[in-house]
Amino acid sequence: MNSIWSLPASTRITIFAFTMIALAFLLFSIAYVFISKRNRYIVAYLISLFVVTLVNAIIKTPLIYGLNDVACDYLTLINIVPIVLSIFVYLKNKSWLVFIDDVYLLINISFFKFIPFYGYIVGATTGYLIIRLILIFFKAHRESKEYPGSMAIKYALDELNEGVIFANTFHQIIYINKSMINLLSELDINSYEKINIIYKQLLDKSSRKISEHDFVIEIDNVPYRFMISNDLGQVTAFDVSKEELLLKQEESNKETLSNLNENLKEQLSNVDKIQKEKELLNVKGYIHDSLAQKLSILHMTLLMDKSTDLKEIKKLLLDLNISKDLKQDNLSYLKDLLKDIGVTLTIEGDLPKDMSTSSLFVKAIKECSTNAIRHGNAKNINVLIRDKGLEITNDGFVPNEIIFGNGLKSINIEAEQLGYEVVIDLSKGFTVKISN
Repeated sequence: MNSIWSLPASTRITIFAFTMIALAFLLFSIAYVFISKRNRYIVAYLISLFVVTLVNAIIKTPLIYGLNDVACDYLTLINIVPIVLSIFVYLKNKSWLVFIDDVYLLINISFFKFIPFYGYIVGATTGYLIIRLILIFFKAHRESKEYPGSMAIKYALDELNEGVIFANTFHQIIYINKSMINLLSELDINSYEKINIIYKQLLDKSSRKISEHDFVIEIDNVPYRFMISNDLGQVTAFDVSKEELLLKQEESNKETLSNLNENLKEQLSNVDKIQKEKELLNVKGYIHDSLAQKLSILHMTLLMDKSTDLKEIKKLLLDLNISKDLKQDNLSYLKDLLKDIGVTLTIEGDLPKDMSTSSLFVKAIKECSTNAIRHGNAKNINVLIRDKGLEITNDGFVPNEIIFGNGLKSINIEAEQLGYEVVIDLSKGFTVKISN
């Protein structure tokens, strides 16, 4: 039972059929693995396995083996070739199954035919090889679907709207897609030149440089951004119309913002001028009211002929100075001054702590006192200061028509700004009310 030829004819035919099936699966596996470009060592290993299996099948035919059995025995040493390649496959993929394949290869070497039941062992290992090849075939088939082949990748790159170039270390273009060819053609650049030459020509045509290897070129009024790797191994070009539009809008917004900033500065300057003018008007108004009050009191003093002493008149003019002092003593001084010309000023209550409100109340008291003396010949002026307002009444002449002079207008405006309302009541004498 050492020789295959000692086996029954049916067994020999079965072994031969197994070998043919193994050859068929080997052929399909080689095709799939080659197309998927997975590993060159696996491809070489499968091709060598196919050749060796074919040689084993041929030399086992009665016709060939009968011609020169010694030569056929030496020819089986070809099985050593895939055994050597299996070592490289294992080192690359760490697949220990290749060493089981080596058992089939070793058994087919005729120098091992002294092993008992050698023919059956050959048949068994051939059957294992068929199962092994079936698994390799289906694995390669599955991977070919999961991993696209080079043609599929090339087709996908060719369909891109973006331009793509790949070059080797010698600056030779190994791939360029259709979009990039069209873009270079629009720029009158030969796409068959080396990448370093194309790079220089692109750089000369750039309209806006972002960096040394990144710039924008206008092609038919469409901006394209060219990005080039530092080693010139890859070039990509893509439409940046939206990005450029956003960039222009950003620049326009910056310019608009700058103009608004300038306008705001100008407006703030105008506000400052208006504020200064307003303060000046307030001072003028205060001077006007104070002078009017001075002149009115002086006029009344002269009319009453109470004092014709020039020293007294001089003292009156010097003491009634133009001041914004809002202390309670200021009103006491006004009371004493009016008393000298025969006018009684009665003040009930204290000025509020708020400076703005105190200023308003003092102005109102002075203005109303002056008006009461000048226009109404009043002898008694009563002032009532409350928490939420002011009431000034005099016993002078009550006019049929109320005319707001500059003084009362100024007080009315200032009162409105502070949230107060000025009302004149004629039911019980001439009464000015300021309340909120």
